[in-house]
Amino acid sequence: MARFLVTDTETGGTDPLVHSILSVGGAVWEDGKIVAEKEVLILESPLIVQPEALAKNGINLVEHAKKALSVAKAIIEFKAFVQIEFGFDGNVPLVGWNLPFDVGFLKRFFRLAEADYDKLFSHRIMDLASVAQLLSLRGLIPPSAKSSDGVFKHFGITFAKGERHTALGDAWATGHLLTKMLDLLPITLG
Repeated sequence: MARFLVTDTETGGTDPLVHSILSVGGAVWEDGKIVAEKEVLILESPLIVQPEALAKNGINLVEHAKKALSVAKAIIEFKAFVQIEFGFDGNVPLVGWNLPFDVGFLKRFFRLAEADYDKLFSHRIMDLASVAQLLSLRGLIPPSAKSSDGVFKHFGITFAKGERHTALGDAWATGHLLTKMLDLLPITLG
């Protein structure tokens, strides 16, 4: 059985050493299906955001603050979700689109909560942006499908209204993208 945590974050900017993490989404992918999902909204104090980031992810900070959890409460909720889905042995493998970006912000989240990222997650990650580049080089997808919007469109993955650029919406779609990409390859997971 193959099992991964497909993840995405929404952030207040591009620098995990400076900008706030606003939400983290996780979709548990198991043998080609999403079997569990969770989004946690995070309220750092103080919030450090760039207007450009908020314009892209559409987060309204006033509405966000009404629903978001403190860093301490958010880490408990997120870790509980991951640990229940994967057990307590750690080494959870991560998948995502442009995943090094999200890992930087996940590490920020864990550092702010004084939690140990490395005890929960594997050091091995699968970045589907890199996989898309390889598939394009091999001629299995067109060059236009290398951006996230392009690859979702190519594979016919659509979003419900308001779900694009949400942590959970993007994690869910990326989980489906993983299945579609694997279908292109003459391999089976064991």
